[in-house]
Amino acid sequence: MVIVMICLLVSSLIVGALLKLALMQSRQLVQERCRVQAEWLADSGLERAASRLAADPNYGGEIWSIEPDSIGGQEAGLITIKVEKDRVQTQNRSVTIEAVYPADGPSQVRRRLAATVAISQES
Repeated sequence: MVIVMICLLVSSLIVGALLKLALMQSRQLVQERCRVQAEWLADSGLERAASRLAADPNYGGEIWSIEPDSIGGQEAGLITIKVEKDRVQTQNRSVTIEAVYPADGPSQVRRRLAATVAISQES
């Protein structure tokens, strides 16, 4: 009888450890998915800024909210684009991007990018 109790105790401990490991891996997978999505959103924000600057050299940036169905996910994303004129080389713009995914919630991932975009002086 004692051996059966010990076997049950050991089995319970092993199952508990496996469940804890599975939960930890699940959380890590969600965090990795959010990190990758934030990187994609930041890259998209930089492409959007470059496109807008090509069309309008006076573009100053925006806050771009992306709905979940637009990115094939369950959560919305938020991209903040800031554009500043370069004081020395006036044909360049300093672009700063901050992407947040998910836009709401306790486990947000932020990705920041900074780049210099050359704009055409032709109008």
